[in-house]
Amino acid sequence: MSTAPKTKTIRLTDENVVDLLDCAGTGIAYWATSATVDEEAKTYRVLSSEVIEAEDGTEVTEKTLTFDEIRDAFNTLAHAGRLPDWQMREIADGDLGFDSEVADMTIQQAMFGEIVFG
Repeated sequence: MSTAPKTKTIRLTDENVVDLLDCAGTGIAYWATSATVDEEAKTYRVLSSEVIEAEDGTEVTEKTLTFDEIRDAFNTLAHAGRLPDWQMREIADGDLGFDSEVADMTIQQAMFGEIVFG
């Protein structure tokens, strides 16, 4: 994972979020039973295969995430140096692409407030 210095807030466009969610389709399949994107509502509904105690103590089995929550989760991971080095380079270059690992981490962070699986 990255040891890069703190980064400024990364502004993911709606298109970036949809691209990230496309990668999440395969990235979260080992712990999620389903996930549905609603581009019009700008949400991502995820059903977990098991009950997870989130960082805030609540039990989560399903959640509808907003695109803004997904953006916040991505920024949280970037600022904590949790994203892979290649992702940090893409952020620095302003040329974002994503993979299933980054998408998985981002959705877990948004849904549970931390990385629970993997």
